[in-house]
Amino acid sequence: MTRFLIIAASLTLAACGGSTTSQVRPAFPQTSAPPPAPTVQAFGPLIGSSAATLAARFGEPALRIAEGNSLMLQYKGGNCVLDAYLYPGTSGAMQVTHIDTRDTSGLPAQSAGCIRAIEQRR
Repeated sequence: MTRFLIIAASLTLAACGGSTTSQVRPAFPQTSAPPPAPTVQAFGPLIGSSAATLAARFGEPALRIAEGNSLMLQYKGGNCVLDAYLYPGTSGAMQVTHIDTRDTSGLPAQSAGCIRAIEQRR
């Protein structure tokens, strides 16, 4: 019986002493870096603009939503939608602080092309 216990204990210890090295694969395949953020050059001239400046450049907005101290102006051109978000600046005057561009299905759109499409619509 002692011999049986020694053999059983040896087999148990041998099972624990096996190699534990395993290759871990990432759950998702690695992809390339995300596309760069929109350049300041495309939105730069719009950031800080007033509602009057936007109207002079793009015409009347297709949609105007005022909520609290903010204003959202929406312009459309071709297959493109541009939303301009205005908030009070340091002087208190409303100015553009953020721009969002997308196609009419809601997918992100290239900002410079969207701005050109809206300008050409005018």
